[in-house]
Amino acid sequence: LQAFDNAGALLGTVAAVYDFGAGVSLEIKQAGQKPLIIPFNDRAVPQVDIAAGRLVVQPPEEIIIEGER
Repeated sequence: LQAFDNAGALLGTVAAVYDFGAGVSLEIKQAGQKPLIIPFNDRAVPQVDIAAGRLVVQPPEEIIIEGER
């Protein structure tokens, strides 16, 4: 699945799904940057469209996306 931000910009591709017991997280592989790890919940991932192969990511404030700050 490709991951986009709320503005429609491509963030990367879902590379892995982790479940260590405290909640599921997604690893978003970003070109030329460190992977982005986000919680997989309604707040951080408000839209998932399996048929279209995409999801919308709204990372929590605590997560810094390289190039944004």
